[in-house]
Amino acid sequence: MKRIFGTIAVFLLLIVCVSAFADDFSYELLEDGTASITGCTLTGDIVIPDEIDGYTVTNLARELFFGQAGITSVSLPETVTYFGPDPTASEWAYCFSYCYDLKAVYVDSDNAYFCDVNGVLYNKDKSILINYPCAKTGNTWTVPSSVKYLACTAFASGSFLKELYLEGINTYWMTYTFYNCPNLTVYYLPGGRAEEYAEKYSGIEGYPVFVAMPLCTTLPPSPTPTPGPTEEPTEAPTATATPEPTPESTEEPTPEPPEDVDEITFSGGVYALNHGKKTAIFLRPAKKTVSTLKIPAAVKANRKSYRVTTVAAGACEDLAKLTAVTIGDQVTEIGKNAFAGCVKLKTVKGGSGVKTIGANAFKGCRVLAKITLCAKVKTVGKNAFAGCAKLKTIVIKTKLLKSGTVGANAFKGIYSKPTVTCPKGMAKTYKKLLLKKGMPKKAVFK
Repeated sequence: MKRIFGTIAVFLLLIVCVSAFADDFSYELLEDGTASITGCTLTGDIVIPDEIDGYTVTNLARELFFGQAGITSVSLPETVTYFGPDPTASEWAYCFSYCYDLKAVYVDSDNAYFCDVNGVLYNKDKSILINYPCAKTGNTWTVPSSVKYLACTAFASGSFLKELYLEGINTYWMTYTFYNCPNLTVYYLPGGRAEEYAEKYSGIEGYPVFVAMPLCTTLPPSPTPTPGPTEEPTEAPTATATPEPTPESTEEPTPEPPEDVDEITFSGGVYALNHGKKTAIFLRPAKKTVSTLKIPAAVKANRKSYRVTTVAAGACEDLAKLTAVTIGDQVTEIGKNAFAGCVKLKTVKGGSGVKTIGANAFKGCRVLAKITLCAKVKTVGKNAFAGCAKLKTIVIKTKLLKSGTVGANAFKGIYSKPTVTCPKGMAKTYKKLLLKKGMPKKAVFK
């Protein structure tokens, strides 16, 4: 479900110099000498530090809290400037997505990049609503007219919200913005982009009901900020606010989020395109019954080519009939749970450009027989290959694996005596490392 667009320059910017741990946080040093928090062992109310081991914290990893239970609030310091690998596209990160106990994300009032309104996360000028926490209480919320874009997964799997009102006639969203929100009703004003998107996503199973309102409708008021993590105020209407009846409102113009992002179906797959950066994310197969899948190096649309750089989180999760996958050489990241639970997946080929394999990426692929960690692989997430009971052959071409970049139990539950082929002179080093990450004791390293 994740959608991150990046260029070679961005990835070079984020080359990690050092991986380390400090108390309850793990972090990596970025090339500019600041820190990116990559892991957290805490639950409850979490306060992100502005400094860790003397390094200023400027970044949170793309899926830092993705899907984690027990987290009730997160407070961000003044110093955090972006989420995920791309400083220009924090709205495509999934730091707080699917955290079913999360009630609020708070932001220091001096932060120049983000803000919150009663625990709902926006960018600073409120042109993008980034995250409405899953467990935030209250049945009604009004999105102010300043918001042009509702980020991917912004409202996904919310527990309490029943009615959402869009003040802006041109507010728009993406496929997973309202994923798994069957009990939500979204009210919008006709005549603009909101109506176009409401029609596009109406009638899809698991999505909200979209209802057009007369232009003269009086909406519940937009919420006003409260300072810091205090008790959440009641969201019931206390006043009225009348929206502008046409797109030519008197509101101050705000910078547009990436309007040049679109979705296409290409050669059996669904992709999110970024027209400006000429990149694409593989979101999911066009059909859940697919048995053989090829994720190309590039897709084409409107006579233009787009490099496929990412396999989204959960893209092929639990596809019961999938047996073989080929990954294009432009893909740099395989997201969390991308192929988890594909119980018939036997072969995975290609992927020479992959740098990151997310947590649980191939977890439970019981008949997967062989994997190759290509030369650019730097990160293997926790439980990445856990439960791959027939994984007998592992070819490691990368020399970049470190203790801090291979997650816990990454190889737990694989075949009891696998053969692990390592780069020349690294067998001993990798044996010591991977035995701590779930690799069976009888594994043969050579």
